[in-house]
Amino acid sequence: MLEQAQQSCVQAVQNRETQIDNYWNINSSKKVSEANRNTKLDVSDPAVIDDFMRIKSETAPQAEGTCYATSTAELLEIAARYNTAAQWYEQQAKRITEQAGKILKSKEQKTLDDLKAQVNDLLSQAKDLAASAQDNQVNSAAIAQLNKAIQDALQADATRNIEAARATVQNLQHAIQAAENSLN
Repeated sequence: MLEQAQQSCVQAVQNRETQIDNYWNINSSKKVSEANRNTKLDVSDPAVIDDFMRIKSETAPQAEGTCYATSTAELLEIAARYNTAAQWYEQQAKRITEQAGKILKSKEQKTLDDLKAQVNDLLSQAKDLAASAQDNQVNSAAIAQLNKAIQDALQADATRNIEAARATVQNLQHAIQAAENSLN
């Protein structure tokens, strides 16, 4: 019985070491590193940053003792502490990975929200410019391009994702610039 308890203890120590290695590998992964660089201003839901920092600040349960104890009960108690610590590291790695994913998703949403706001501002500017061109009876290729850019931006999918929104912003910016140049 003592020999089995010693084997259980050694296995628990090894399992804890493996989970610690996995935990630190997760913490240094690209996803977690990228999540670490974000602040509350970078995301649409600032609570994800608070949750991430709280999870990262939690401390592992202590696991002390050697597997050379002289009683079976003591060995089993030591093994239990190491197993508890191993489970903590395993769960913590999962929680950190999950929360990092939430941060990155929230950052994407913030980027998309910002681009949508920029599209709306540019649309307002473009509509004002088009109305001014119509009032002044200016009819040029640049104004036609501006009107087309407005119509394209008004389509439902113009801001469906970050790439589409960026393209819409660029298209509106170029059309506005060309229209302003043709009016001057």
